[in-house]
Amino acid sequence: MTRVLSTGYSAHLAGLTQAVVELYKISAAGMSLFTYTDSKESVTYHGLTYKPYPIKRSKIIFSADLRVDQTSISLATNWGLNRAITSNTLSGAAFSITRVRKDAPDHDNILLFEGEVANISSSFHQLELRAQTLDFLNFMLPRREIQVACNWKLYDKFCSLGLTTYQSDGITSQSSPSGKTLYSSTFSAKSSDYYTLGFIEMTDGDNKNFKRSISDHTSNIITVIPPFPYAVGQTTSFKVAPGCKHDLDDCESKFNNLINYGGFPFVPKQDAVL
Repeated sequence: MTRVLSTGYSAHLAGLTQAVVELYKISAAGMSLFTYTDSKESVTYHGLTYKPYPIKRSKIIFSADLRVDQTSISLATNWGLNRAITSNTLSGAAFSITRVRKDAPDHDNILLFEGEVANISSSFHQLELRAQTLDFLNFMLPRREIQVACNWKLYDKFCSLGLTTYQSDGITSQSSPSGKTLYSSTFSAKSSDYYTLGFIEMTDGDNKNFKRSISDHTSNIITVIPPFPYAVGQTTSFKVAPGCKHDLDDCESKFNNLINYGGFPFVPKQDAVL
């Protein structure tokens, strides 16, 4: 005999069902966060808004002997991600996956994965990322390529430079409706190109806590990529840090850090005869 649940009890069971979604966060060096969700609606978690986006992942693989988790992520390309690839800030970016209850993400959540972007492949429509946790291996065996350019990220533990030592506070001297070109006497206090490849973080205004990479620094003007999402007003406060070209000249003359240079500047070049 078929049993039919009462309307009241069915409603009670429906109320016990909770929507669970996943949040994906990519933190590229010197740039703002890329925050996406596989939900059909935006989710706010710990002050960040995760927007719906075409994204999927493979099963997270755990290897106990190497202490390595890894997973692959497929997502649609966009202008911001493409710029991050072009500027080489996406490789090695911090990456995390968090599963949350959609109705109360701050109170009901679990961190599924936390690591860094290891490999990147892209096509016109799609981006493939492989993320992994290699903290144990990085500590024991730092990954270095035999190349002239320094292997280390500026301000990381191998570079050893302290960010706060080189970071400066400042205030914009005029408004920037485009959010792309910023003006300040803080920039002109250093020679042109000093802040190129560095980053700037707004500390008040509509763009507060947003970071952007600096593509050019000339006198009292810097250009950022991508532009800030909102117009930057006059007298907006910020923190700005210089960048590094990862060559001997910057390491020695700009940062006086030649002892920690992570490249191989004396690798023989290809013989022109060959």
